[in-house]
Amino acid sequence: MYATEADIDRLYPGQLDRLAWDMEAEARDTARIAAALSDATAFVNSYIAARYPLPLSTVPDVLVTLCVDIALWRLASTADLLTEEISYRHKHAHDWLKDVAAGRAALDVPAGTPEATAPDLPELDAPERLFRRERGL
Repeated sequence: MYATEADIDRLYPGQLDRLAWDMEAEARDTARIAAALSDATAFVNSYIAARYPLPLSTVPDVLVTLCVDIALWRLASTADLLTEEISYRHKHAHDWLKDVAAGRAALDVPAGTPEATAPDLPELDAPERLFRRERGL
């Protein structure tokens, strides 16, 4: 995963207590938080996989923030606590990921990490043609 519960607390203190509080247990619902972070990571991967080999060797800081914003949106939308700010941050993250996939934005990955040019596709390897229009039978 690109982000953790601690990352959410660092970036947006108090949000998890509001969005993922389990009244019966009187504690945060860590299973819901983990599921939201996992879903957010999968969502991010669905866009960056078009240009970068996964898994990434290091996680750029921008992905941590985007993953947190997407996870908070998932938590808020399932708890009916969606705010304009959370929706805006989710839309911004989604738009930026679209730009990465389209090549209009890039991840700050170490120089040694190659970009994937195409998915693994079959390659054709055959000997030179024997018969051509110019040189029939």
